[in-house]
Amino acid sequence: MMLSTQAKRPGLQAGYEKALAGTLGVLTGCDDLHYAGVLSFDDIFSPAQLVADCELRDALAQLRLGIPRG
Repeated sequence: MMLSTQAKRPGLQAGYEKALAGTLGVLTGCDDLHYAGVLSFDDIFSPAQLVADCELRDALAQLRLGIPRG
């Protein structure tokens, strides 16, 4: 599953698009996410986006385990 975005810079748009793609992937059984740290379809690498994507990965791993009740 690709964590793709059309954003050119790290920020709300990139985070929103990647979070939606990642959540859909996890909920449909995907366990391999690609394009961490990459912005736009021009393959722009961003260290700041890489950090955000790693945090997203951790949140998606928790989602995969199930949402705790209570």
